[in-house]
Amino acid sequence: MISTIVFSLLLMLYFALGGFFWKTRSIKYFIILTLLLPLSSVFTQFHTKFQIIVYYGFIAVPTFMGVFNYYYRNKISKNAITVTVVLLCFFLFYLTLGFFFNTAGISVINILKDAKPIGFLIVGFILQDLVKNKQIDWDGKFSKKVLIWNCIVTIFFFLLVSNTNLLSTATEDPFYQKSGMRYASVGIFYALFYLLAKLATNKKVTLLEFLYIFIPIFISGNRTLLLVIFLCFIINTFLSLSNPVSFIKKALVLVLGLFGLVVGTLSLNETLRARVVSLLDIELLLTELAEKRFSPFFIKLADFSWYNYLVGKGIGETFFIPWFAYRPNIDNFNIYMDNIYLTLYVKYGFGLILLFICLFYFINKTRTNKRFKILVITYFLLIGLTTSYMYQSSFLFLLILLLGFKTTHKDELLST
Repeated sequence: MISTIVFSLLLMLYFALGGFFWKTRSIKYFIILTLLLPLSSVFTQFHTKFQIIVYYGFIAVPTFMGVFNYYYRNKISKNAITVTVVLLCFFLFYLTLGFFFNTAGISVINILKDAKPIGFLIVGFILQDLVKNKQIDWDGKFSKKVLIWNCIVTIFFFLLVSNTNLLSTATEDPFYQKSGMRYASVGIFYALFYLLAKLATNKKVTLLEFLYIFIPIFISGNRTLLLVIFLCFIINTFLSLSNPVSFIKKALVLVLGLFGLVVGTLSLNETLRARVVSLLDIELLLTELAEKRFSPFFIKLADFSWYNYLVGKGIGETFFIPWFAYRPNIDNFNIYMDNIYLTLYVKYGFGLILLFICLFYFINKTRTNKRFKILVITYFLLIGLTTSYMYQSSFLFLLILLLGFKTTHKDELLST
């Protein structure tokens, strides 16, 4: 009862913010509220009901008004219209295939879950047009203040969850009871994109900024994110090969950053240390990927006919997840698995390419320099190996960050 009241109040608050955004085109208050709230999977019952997370209320008003405005005033860009039409046709085609190919039958809830990635991309293009020329500078005072607030709030909730009985009150899911000292909210993505913006604009990351960025990431216990950051550092370094001075500086920063990551991993989070060390055991890692992470995909392949290898099995197809068995609150058959490429291939076959084209086209349309776009695309390409990020509630938040913030500094060789 309490969780429903909290959810309803927050949803109404986000509706109000959506109306404010429609008038001002400013996302500042949305960013502040979303990062201050504990929008973490630990507190799902308070901020998510019926697959709707409270911040969806923010996008509902401007999306509806944007479509309404187009209908009466012809004011939405052709890009948004074209992408919407293409993705709706894509959805209808694969929904039809789902009804024919899914022998176990498909449910309405699974159709809606599969519609989320498509819907998020459509909303992203609509909002991108609305926020034009109103972006916030990643290097501005507001962005830096939010980075600090995000770090403080993350530490606060981490300590609260770790040192009180709040965790057992908030959720009975044994996964979170076994996860130990970890806390992750959407704030880790803000910290990550802030870092990528710094790298892309050749701005120096101060010691305090380094702490504000990496403390939330260390607390999250996300080893994949640490690996992705390291690889982004490497790519950013090699993008400066034609400028020897810049390349040497970035190489030194890379070495120092790697040293800082190692020290932080070994000293700040015991759970993360064990998880990162396990990455060094290649045999164990390959076994884990083949027998655990990717096993739902191989189970699905056993059911494939020749045409499924081309067009997949359609919308609504689910995966049997063996390791969900000990979590009584979760269905063992899930709409996605821990790899976006394998998830989408099972559903859409080679049609999955269209979704990535739309995502990368969206990134390319942002008001940021090419180096930042390359780093963001690198992030999505790598993180997809261990997560189905398009299905996660944070995906829409990432799109809002990309459309709402900008980089004004042009990179050395890849300036726009």
